[in-house]
Amino acid sequence: MSIRRGQIVEVDFQDHAEGSKSMRFVVYGRIVSITRKAIAVECWGYRNKRAKRDANSQTYTIVRGAIHKITQLARMDSK
Repeated sequence: MSIRRGQIVEVDFQDHAEGSKSMRFVVYGRIVSITRKAIAVECWGYRNKRAKRDANSQTYTIVRGAIHKITQLARMDSK
């Protein structure tokens, strides 16, 4: 799957944890940025994509090498 900014996705990824094991997690939201090394998913954000990011929005950055699977959940809004 080709990932693009604005897509609503489920990201299944491996995360670090205290102790000798890592844990698998999932985050749902809108992709707000993509780099060679990571993607950022906003899971609590303004409907208006141009709104300034502030304490009301919550974004998680996930290292691409830790991602097991990305599933698109909804079509991108054309507005």
